[in-house]
Amino acid sequence: MATSMDHAYALLIGVDANATARLALPAVANDIQRLHDVLVDPDRAGYPPENVLRVTGRGATRDAILQSLDWLSAKVKGDRDENTTALVYYSGHGHLENG
Repeated sequence: MATSMDHAYALLIGVDANATARLALPAVANDIQRLHDVLVDPDRAGYPPENVLRVTGRGATRDAILQSLDWLSAKVKGDRDENTTALVYYSGHGHLENG
């Protein structure tokens, strides 16, 4: 039986690791894990676990994030239900180096 969240998709991006140790954000991994747990809990948000993708740690590269956005786009476009939803959550910070 389909639940109301069968057509809900989520991409959780957590940039916690960094090549520069002082820029690491150790709490980000916890943010992503807790949100994931709430989303897939059938008594809370009730997302199907296979509909929630996490990109974290050293795996949260530019290429991996872009590929994950492609995954989310394909899921939403391929789901023909009128109630399809997409959630993108980002935890981390950016860094621009001049030079």
